[in-house]
Amino acid sequence: MSSNIETKPEIKFTPEVLSWLNFIEEISLFSPHNIEAIAKSAEEAKREGVPLPFIINLCPAIENLKQPTERGQTRKLLPLSKDNPRLIKFVQELASFMVTTKDMLGVTPEIFLIFSDVLEPGSEKMFVNSDEIEAITNQSLKTIRKLFFQIDRANPGLFQEKKIRIPKIHQQSRVLELAGKIGINPHNLIAKVEFEELDPNSPAHEAFERHLKLTRNDPSFVPTGWQSHTGRIAIHNRVRFMVAQCWTDGVILPKLMRHLLQKRFPEKMPSPIFVISTTREAGAILQKKDLTFALNNPKF
Repeated sequence: MSSNIETKPEIKFTPEVLSWLNFIEEISLFSPHNIEAIAKSAEEAKREGVPLPFIINLCPAIENLKQPTERGQTRKLLPLSKDNPRLIKFVQELASFMVTTKDMLGVTPEIFLIFSDVLEPGSEKMFVNSDEIEAITNQSLKTIRKLFFQIDRANPGLFQEKKIRIPKIHQQSRVLELAGKIGINPHNLIAKVEFEELDPNSPAHEAFERHLKLTRNDPSFVPTGWQSHTGRIAIHNRVRFMVAQCWTDGVILPKLMRHLLQKRFPEKMPSPIFVISTTREAGAILQKKDLTFALNNPKF
């Protein structure tokens, strides 16, 4: 069997997993990272007869202001609406990806969908309405749930037949409140990583520098923010916080997912596969191709 995926010679994967990895490579906007870790999780799920866990983060929509405000604010938070084409595409593609993964691997994908409603300290300096995050979150969650319901209704019996669960959406703020039950203080951990990012010799700093450059080179990311001294400081602080938050998510969320879904994983859980992007250009699971072939032409 030919494969575009390169793995170490001593590591062997089943044909089903290799086909699935090639499928992901083909449809992804960017090549996936840590292919061998992804494959190992898929192989373990098949071997143990448990779901294959994924962790996906969604964020509020953001509008760039044409000019900074008097306070130097450059952005406005917006709820995810049913008219947002990227959100509609995301829900369609995620549903299709779940169905295709089940068909190709014979294992059920388990999606741990997180809505990021935790803003960095000082966010009011960048966003004109950071105090509205609770209302924005509630409206966004209602929209996402409605879109999943519409896909389920447009494809009657499909998810039930394949024993696929529609993802439940968790608020990041509430999920992190549970971290104490697994012995982790997320706020202290984020602060520790943010501190490490200031050391040029630390791996955390390398990650911060890399993502800061990605942000600077993304034309859709706050072009007005780089025009002022306060704007640049705000962007630096935001990227540093976001990198620390992602770093912390990698430690906390797998443990919390296992804790919250003990019935789905009674014995053990494969390492979750993170689906994440760091620039607005990438978006959540923004693909080259339309994956709705796996569904019966859902209409909205």
